Amino acid sequence: MKKFYITVCLLLLTACSYDTIASIKTETLSETEEAKDEAVAEKAVPAVVTEGKEKMDTVTLKEESLFKYEVKDADYNYNVFVYAENAEKKDVFYSGHYAFYLAEKDSTVAYKQNVLKAEEIFTFKTGNDEQIYPLKVGNKTIFAVAEQSDEVHTQYLFTGIDNGELKLISQGDIKSLNDIKIRNINQKYIQTIRRVSSSDSIQFTTWGIEKETLKLVEQDKETITDKEEAAFWLNSLREKNAFYYPFKDLDLNADLLAKAKQGIPVGSPYPLGTNIQEIKKSEPNYMQEGVKEDGPYVMYPEITYYYNAEDSKVTAAEIPGDRLRTTLADAEEIFRQFGETSKNDTGTSIYLNTEKYQIEAVADQSNEVKWLRLKRR
Repeated sequence: MKKFYITVCLLLLTACSYDTIASIKTETLSETEEAKDEAVAEKAVPAVVTEGKEKMDTVTLKEESLFKYEVKDADYNYNVFVYAENAEKKDVFYSGHYAFYLAEKDSTVAYKQNVLKAEEIFTFKTGNDEQIYPLKVGNKTIFAVAEQSDEVHTQYLFTGIDNGELKLISQGDIKSLNDIKIRNINQKYIQTIRRVSSSDSIQFTTWGIEKETLKLVEQDKETITDKEEAAFWLNSLREKNAFYYPFKDLDLNADLLAKAKQGIPVGSPYPLGTNIQEIKKSEPNYMQEGVKEDGPYVMYPEITYYYNAEDSKVTAAEIPGDRLRTTLADAEEIFRQFGETSKNDTGTSIYLNTEKYQIEAVADQSNEVKWLRLKRR
């Protein structure tokens, strides 16, 4: 009887196991089929839309196009050409009815894109790669096209690849300085620079992209009215394309202050105590280095590090208030969630002391936070 009972149990367990395995296999097959369906749906959008578009062989385009690019957009790699039939050449200038052509990489055929006006004549200078150039924003590739120029500004048209064809993102309503290339920031944003009327003031506008509509969206705008500060930024931007003006990309909140209490500067991956040489090696595009009252420093657009000259370890870090866009009163309210705060005699700085670190918000005359500093006590 005992043997019979054990045998029945084993048979029941075996049956349950087969049911479980069958169930797992069914779920796995279902998930696999679902993944395949998603992949098929993604591939349902062609790499290049061909219907209703003029085509041209890529051999000719590779030989005769004035501008040629290899770019990646979403899951596809592309060849992009800018070409005009019977373009007129005068010295180093080419004029003609230029158009974009789009081809999947290594394809023998490219398709004409209707983003440039067919009746408009464009004039380009050979060797000038700042007249049309690609910019990466997220997983999208967009092109800045210089339409018209005056003595100071260039008016740009923006176009981007979307579902297998080039589409207009903005139609010539964005201007930027002639002698400074539009900034591409961390492959997330672009930044344009303008002079304000005939004054010495300059204005920085930072743009993101709305994926659903493929439109440029203003992220932040800042005007520099101080003549010396404006000159500093213009000279810096002309020096290196990697430089940009800091913009609103952070919120001063409890999470950021919690990191600061651990010695991690707001908006930085490097905690205090990191060797400055390690930072410079990882982030070579710093704007300045030198010595201030707080010691030797290395300045980046988004953060400045101070370090000990003897062992090169970072002792303090400060970020510009442009990244926060907050007031001293708002900063003080958030500081109080973490402990006791104090102010300096002039009321332009508030402090939050933790066990190892001090967090300081420094304001300008209008009560806007100008710097946020973290340093060892």
